[in-house]
Amino acid sequence: MKLKAAAMAAVMVLTAGAAMAQSERGAELGQCLVDTATEADEQSMRTVLLQALQDQTDELNRTLIQFSLQVLSRAVDKCGLKFSELESPEVEEGIGIYGEYLGQKIFEATLAKIGG
Repeated sequence: MKLKAAAMAAVMVLTAGAAMAQSERGAELGQCLVDTATEADEQSMRTVLLQALQDQTDELNRTLIQFSLQVLSRAVDKCGLKFSELESPEVEEGIGIYGEYLGQKIFEATLAKIGG
């Protein structure tokens, strides 16, 4: 249950943006996730955005949980995240930084396709 709560908290940060001051650990985690970004993450974020725009609530919830677990798993494997840190504000912050990166990348690709 704690993992599900941590995953949902991470998703909320992804969609809300990081307006708070960056902690060293949050910035470090966010940069590590950016450095190890995958095409699968980008595709998952696209799916999340589309499902949200189309009010596909059940599908959106499933995709968000899968996406969050995918990102958290990589954070543990590649970025030194400890399970004891899952509910910390620094983790939310780091995932928020990553979410902003993915959102910006998708936005820029969209603008390029429409000639903006």
